[in-house]
Amino acid sequence: MQKHITVVGALQIGFGILGVVFGSALFFVLGWAATFVNDPEVIMVLPALAVFLGGGMAILSIGGIIGGIGVLGYRNWARILVLILSVFDLLNIPIGTALGVYTIWVLVQDETVRLFNPPPAAPAAP
Repeated sequence: MQKHITVVGALQIGFGILGVVFGSALFFVLGWAATFVNDPEVIMVLPALAVFLGGGMAILSIGGIIGGIGVLGYRNWARILVLILSVFDLLNIPIGTALGVYTIWVLVQDETVRLFNPPPAAPAAP
């Protein structure tokens, strides 16, 4: 199961980097497109859409990068974060859906939960 955890961490980091790049590009392209439009309503909507879509994609992707790094370090908070982000990945058909299903399958296995929650250390003898 450790190989699957490593793959999940690497995929989360990789897709997170892609998401930051595409989110940033979307942010700048929509903001730039507003300069070529003469309709005042569109001029108001495009920058807001740029912030909402591009910024939202970048923020979720940064969370994926942080979660992927944490998963590689077997941090329990990262497992929970990546599980939550995987639900959002399910909506990104078809690649995100495959990533989300695989990630959820790996991170909810009993063996994985044990790896992320090691047993408490025995108290030291006096």
